Formats: sequence, C-alpha cells, structure tokens
Amino acid sequence: MRMFLDENLLKTLVDKILERFGKKNLLPADCKVLSSDIYSKTEKSISETTLKRLFGFAKRSFDFSIYTLDTLATYLGYENWNSFYELNQAPNERQMHGGNKWQELRMLCTKHSQYTLQGLKNSSGIHFTKTIEREKLSSFIQKFLLTGKSIAPIVGPSGAGKSIGLAHSALKLWLDDKAVYPNDICCFINIHQIHTIATYKHSLFEWFNKYLGLLYNDIAVLEAEKNKEDRLVLIIDGFDDRAFSSDKLKLIYSNIIEFINYNNEYSWIKIILSLRPTAWSKLVQAYFNPSFFMNRIFIDDSYPQENYQNHTLPFNFSEIEKVLQLHQVDKNDIACYSTDFINLISFPRYLDIFCTLINTNFTRKRSQEQIIYKLIETDIKHYFLFDAHTSTKSKIIEKMVELKASPYGQNNIELKEWSLVKDALTASSFCQLIDDYLVTEEKEYGNTAFPIPKINFTNPFLENYFVSWVLLKEQQYNVTRHLIDSIYLSEEFSHMKQSIVKWFLLHLLQSFNFSSIEEIFCAQRMPEEDKFVYFEFLVELTDTDKQRNEILVPLERQHHFIQSFFEQGIYYHYCGVDKEKVLYTLARICDNKIYKHNFLCLLFVNSMLQLKVQNAEMYLREYRQLSRHENNAAITVQEKLMEYTLDFARYSFKNDSVQALIDELAALQLTQAPYTELNYLSMLLLTHALLYTEDYERLYSASAMLQQQLSNAGGNAYQFLNRSLQLLHEYASLMCKGLQPATEKSILQLVHHKNNSFQEADSMLNTFSALLLAKLHEKKQNSNLAIQYANEVYSESQFNCLRIYKLLAFKILKDAYASNNLREKVLETDEKIKELFTHKYDDKINYDLKETFSFYPKSKFL
Repeated sequence: MRMFLDENLLKTLVDKILERFGKKNLLPADCKVLSSDIYSKTEKSISETTLKRLFGFAKRSFDFSIYTLDTLATYLGYENWNSFYELNQAPNERQMHGGNKWQELRMLCTKHSQYTLQGLKNSSGIHFTKTIEREKLSSFIQKFLLTGKSIAPIVGPSGAGKSIGLAHSALKLWLDDKAVYPNDICCFINIHQIHTIATYKHSLFEWFNKYLGLLYNDIAVLEAEKNKEDRLVLIIDGFDDRAFSSDKLKLIYSNIIEFINYNNEYSWIKIILSLRPTAWSKLVQAYFNPSFFMNRIFIDDSYPQENYQNHTLPFNFSEIEKVLQLHQVDKNDIACYSTDFINLISFPRYLDIFCTLINTNFTRKRSQEQIIYKLIETDIKHYFLFDAHTSTKSKIIEKMVELKASPYGQNNIELKEWSLVKDALTASSFCQLIDDYLVTEEKEYGNTAFPIPKINFTNPFLENYFVSWVLLKEQQYNVTRHLIDSIYLSEEFSHMKQSIVKWFLLHLLQSFNFSSIEEIFCAQRMPEEDKFVYFEFLVELTDTDKQRNEILVPLERQHHFIQSFFEQGIYYHYCGVDKEKVLYTLARICDNKIYKHNFLCLLFVNSMLQLKVQNAEMYLREYRQLSRHENNAAITVQEKLMEYTLDFARYSFKNDSVQALIDELAALQLTQAPYTELNYLSMLLLTHALLYTEDYERLYSASAMLQQQLSNAGGNAYQFLNRSLQLLHEYASLMCKGLQPATEKSILQLVHHKNNSFQEADSMLNTFSALLLAKLHEKKQNSNLAIQYANEVYSESQFNCLRIYKLLAFKILKDAYASNNLREKVLETDEKIKELFTHKYDDKINYDLKETFSFYPKSKFL
C-alpha cells in the first residue's frame, strides 16, 4: 500500500533524516551511504533509488509504500509511521477547523482521493487529458444521491471505462474547484488500497479507523457536525476476481454489508461500488437478501433493459467524436467511418486501442477492415497470451464455434445440445471470458420464470475472428481451395463467409503465406463477383511494390480482374466512391493502356467530386504523360475535358471551347471496343464538369443529346450512365429559369426507379436523387421537405466525400432557411460552405500517392 503525503510533511521527514544522518545537504552519491546507515540501525533495507526519489534526485511518479515510511520512522526513533505522522503533522491541520471532525475527515478523504485519481491518470491507456466525462454515469450517480438507497453498483466488463468514468464524475461532483457538491465528503479509493483487509483479516471499520479515523461512535459525531444536505460518499473501485481470492473478496463484501446495516438510519452515507459482472453477480447472490436488495441497492430503471444493472454504457457517436478530435482526428474523417466501425469502437477498450494506433500512425494507410482486425487481434492476444487459463478458454471458444456450425456444414445435434461443464476451472475461465467482454451470456425468459442463458460473442467481428481462427487451427494454418468450397457450401456460414475469407486473407498476408492466398482464388464454389471483392480487399491491404508483384500481379494475370472490372461494368460502382488507393493500385499493375486511361479518368472524376483539386492535377499530369504518343480522338477529347474542368476549379474560368468539346464527344463512335468505357467516362466527366461550372443550359442540352446517343450504344454500364444523365437533365431543368422542368410525378418516378444491374446502394445515384428532390421541393416552396432532402444529401455525401453534391445541398439549405427567416441557420450554412473551400482535403492516403507519383519525363504508367 502506498501513502499520499503532502509536501509539508514530506519536507519535515527529509529535514529530520538529514539531522539524524548528520548532514545539512545531501548529494546523490550520499544516498548509498544513507541506505547502509538505515539498515545498520533498523535492520530493514531501503534502496538507494527510493532515497533518491525522496530527496528529489530522481523523478517521483508515485508515493512511498507504508514499509518505506515505517522504516524511515523507525530510523528517526519513532515506533512506526503513524506515530511520526501524529506528532509531526502541521498544527493547523488538526486545529484549523477547531476540532470539527467533518472538516478533518474531508481533508483526509481528499488526500486519499487525489492519490487514487493520480494513479488512474498515470495508468490511463488514453492520456487522461484526452478522455472525456461520461455524462450518463454522472447523471446516474446524481440520481442515486437523491434517493434513500445506500449502494450504487457501477457494473461493467474489463475495459468498459468504469475507473476513468468514475474519476471524471468524482472530479465534477466533489473534487474539482467548481464541484457540484462542495460540502460533501468524497473518499475515492481503489480496492487495492484496502488490501490489508484481505491480507490481515481486518474489518472495514478497522481500516476506516486507521486511515479515516471513522469508528461506530464517530458516525454520530459526524451526524451532529455536518449540514443537513451534506453526504459522505465512499467510492470503491477495482473489484476483480483475479486480484483477490474468493475468500478475501467475501471478507470485503461482508464488511461493506456490515457497515451499511450498522448505519442503516443514516441515509447520507453513500457507497458506490465499481465491479465486473461476475463479481457483482456473486455479491448479489451470496450477500444480498431480496429485502436488502430492494431497500438498499439503487438500480436506475431509465436505463435500457440490456443494461439494467450495467451503467457503463457504450460511447455514443458524439462522445467518440470528442475523444478522436482530442487525438487530432479531423471531423470530416470521423464522419466517413462506417457504422460497423463506430459500433465497435463505442466500447471504450477498443477506442483506447484505436487511439493508440492513431498515435503510432498505424491507421495512416489502412482500410477500416484492416484496422478492425488489428483492434480485435491486439485485444484478444492480451487476454489470451498472458493468461494461465488460455488452454481452457480456447476450448470454450472452440466449443462455441462448433455450436454455431460444424466446420464443414454438417448438422450435429449432440453439439448443439452441448452446454458448458461447470467444473471449477471451466467455470472460472468462462467467467473470465465474460469479464473480459469476449463472451456474453444473455438471458432469454420466454414463458418461464427461470431465464435460459444464451451464450454468444460480444460483437460480430469477434465471432468472425474466432470462427476463422478455429478453421485455420484445424487446417494447421494453411488454407486450401477445398476449405473455401466447404465454407461456401455451408448454410451455417452463409451470413459470414465473406468475413471469414477476409479474416483468412489478413492472417495469411501477415504470415507471408502467399501460396494459401492463391488457393483461395482457385476455389470452384466461389462466385466471380466474390473473387473480385477479395482481390479488391487484397489491393487495399498491400502497401509496397514487392507485395503487389508477389501477390496482385500473379492473381491478375491468372484471373483477369481488371478486364472484368471494365467489361462487366464494375467500375461504375467506383464513381463517387472514395477508393483512391484501389483505383491507383489497379492502374499500376494494369498492362492495357486504354484501361490505364480509364483508371486515371475515374480517379480524376472522383477527385473533382470530392473537391480535391490538387489530386486532380496529379492525375491529369499522369494522363498527359501516358497519352503523349497516343493518336486517338477519344483520348484527346477526354484529356481536353479534364483540362477544362481543372481550369474552372483553379481559376473559375469558363472555357469557350466547351461546346466544341461536346460536339467532338457526340461525334465519337461509342460502340468501338475497347473505347466504349473510355467514352462513357468522358460523358460522365463532361456532364459533371457542366454541373461543376453551373452551366445548366449546356448541361440540359448535352445530357439530352448524350442520352439519345447512348440509347444506340448499349453496353453493360448503360443503365447506370443513362440514369445519371436523366437525373442531371432534370436537375438542370429545375436550376435554369428559362427551361420547362418535367412534371413532379415523372421526377418522382425517375428518382425512385429501381433496376437489377445497379442496386440502390450506389452512393452517387442515391445522393444525386436526394439532391434532385431537394431542388424540386425548393422550387415548389415546400421548405420543410427541401431541408429534409438537402440534409439527406449532406449525410449521404459524408461517407464517400461527395463534396460537390454537399455544396449544392448547402445552397438549397441556405435558400430554404432564408425563406423561413432562420438567420442563425443561414449564417451557420455560410460557414459550412466556406469550410468546404478552405479545408485541406488531401488526406493521408493521398500523401502517399503523391510520393509515388512521378513528376519526371517518364511516367510510371508507361
């Protein structure tokens, strides 16, 4: 146990030691001599390092143990540290309150609390200054204070943020300069500070007497001295079955209950206990009778049913945003995180690991799936690698996987009826899995009074990880095409087969097992579209030219993914999608020059949609290098269109040659392979260039003309482009005063049109459909619906960074707010528009691309 010392008492201790040692001043070298002198007089040793910390020659990041203080007190001629403390504490500490025990107790409890707080700040995974207050936890505690209940449980698994949350709540409510309850006494201690109860079988009262001076009769004195509204709040953190044996915990529990029962008449005594789920369950079942639980335990009924006894709820999005912004993560980047990723890091332990990865720059070039895998793997290794129960826990996990599905899709009734054997070792390991938040035991009540436990993994990513781990283990960590075929044939794995294969790829890539990676793509039962999904996933994972040459190039030559990418129209799923690394890498490994032009044009289009002008400049430069020796009309027109768009983006200059470019594009033969995709991309580039320059009259006529030409061309990407042109045509008609828009009914039919080739998940079409509806309702002066759809555009465009659509939505919002006289909203929207143009959108992955681009005579694409 370590003691919190104030500086005055520490100075007195140092002065007396110097006097006893016979020196006025001490040098670092003298600490060794002093250590010997102490041992000769006390027969107890204190290290030279400890003495250097005491005298200020070394950093003192924590206080001194009771053993050290007792030894020093003995060296000075005192019986023990308590004797020294009583005789040498500052006179005003005992007298400044005129013998008022309430004030003396507050001062003493504050010292203990500050010691606990400092320990939590030092041990916090995320630096304490970058953590935030959990407002719901503080609210729960404040509700408890207003009741006549005695004990409030803060229940949650390992890493749920109980300790840090309590630290913030204790500071806010009692220990800060602007505390909500400045007259209360708060004693915030960790259970390890009272370990003498378990070690020496002292009672809790003896601890209170020794360190707080609080015995039975003292409660009555405090009752007489305190104000009516004042409370004594004891916060005890750190209950853990691993820290103490069952017998020792029983003693602590029974002392808490004894303390509450003895002081039953005093409702101003409040105890807050922070426990893990199994510790809380044991406490309730073994020590609380129904009457005590109902009358003395506070449970907040306003919490969700699944957290009825768990008040360390996950972070919500705004809380995650606050923490990440404290780690210098840009707000726009946070908005692009997927819902699955946000749900994962809403659990504090995963958020802690993620913030550590941010600080080490691990996240700089990684996809979200790769980061998720790293979070899960880092967490699991910690709870398995250094645990004596690893073997038993692994067997439990394997059984859980077998219960979900037999490895090769065969139904096994015996396995499905299996339940955990509750021998001591298995039961203890199972409780650890629950406390470590790897496994959850949900209760299903049904029609019976007795709940049936349902064992599951705590999140789907854990389930995917453990299923893939068990399958790999059975295959001796080598993946074969037969295993992949079995997974695809299995009904039990149907909902997770892609996740399992991706987890395989991550593991195999980390272990440099490239032969097994090739085996995955040779599986006969795997559809071609899934193979491209996995190929794209590998592209996102590879970071070096060596990895590309060893993995991607052989796979591409064997399966012709890039050819399928264009011929099957897959590339239109990448329009308006922030997958720059994938497109750029595919361009690097591609042998076909026309396809290289297509990749660069698509990269350019996406950069302009995202208002990343600097990136667009790089892609145009590479395009020029690649097309230097090409004599092809389609490539020439496309390059001119890129130049036209970029000129406006840089200088707001409208080139008069745009009509000639439209005519040139219209004159091209769209059906001539392999230039069909090239011309389709030129159409998309032209119409969005006109949208970008707000040249709505030309956009109206050009989109109509291109639709007519497109109808004779066909092709796999026809539906996507045709619908894009229709949406742009109707939007231009609404934006241009001299044009007659289509009827509301026809626009609604267009917007809600569904087709089989391209699902409604296409972000670009979805976002623009919402934008068209927003403009339609603004035109009809239906401000509420205009605002609703404009906000939908804003949320849709956040994820894929379609900032040009966001800008157009902001203009609609501004007009709608102005028509409703919402001046503050108008000003707020103005600020958002300015931010779109002032913020540097060149993200981390683009920085890497800039380094690999050649700004030299020979292009890397040649």
